Amino acid sequence: MAIVQQDVFLFDGTVRENIAFGGDVTADAEIEAAARRAPLTASPVATAGTPVIFRWRGDSVPDSVRVVLSEPRHTRQATLRFDAQREAPVALPPGAYRWTAPAVHAAGAFVVEQYSDEYPPRSVTVAAQPGRPRGAGRARYARQQPWLFVLVVAALAGEWAWRHRRGLP
Repeated sequence: MAIVQQDVFLFDGTVRENIAFGGDVTADAEIEAAARRAPLTASPVATAGTPVIFRWRGDSVPDSVRVVLSEPRHTRQATLRFDAQREAPVALPPGAYRWTAPAVHAAGAFVVEQYSDEYPPRSVTVAAQPGRPRGAGRARYARQQPWLFVLVVAALAGEWAWRHRRGLP
């Protein structure tokens, strides 16, 4: 008789120790081959503000995969949903993470760096400002200024005379 528990456990060892935990794989070459056969991989480094990209390398893409992410302070879970390129982005705060996907027997590690080449986007805020009072409801438009019309006509006439003297069209 045997007991098979349904809970997910993270062991404090390395990824190599977690792969070798079952006892079927003991040699270094076998452990590395088992890690390469894993259907799920993650980008090793991401900068702050960009998501970590999980990629599915298996034959058929599942609807979703539950991933357990652990860092020194706490453990969190994420559900991956893959797009047409077989990628699932996960946004995380800076830190060093170890991840396991118990359903597909995959594990790994990645780092989200604090440094970023770009400034993080900030929300646009508009502060209320007091309006200026207008003068007695009288709007001033350019078409209501006859001196402006005369100035434009004089400038165009001057340009025409200059071009005519130079022999330009």
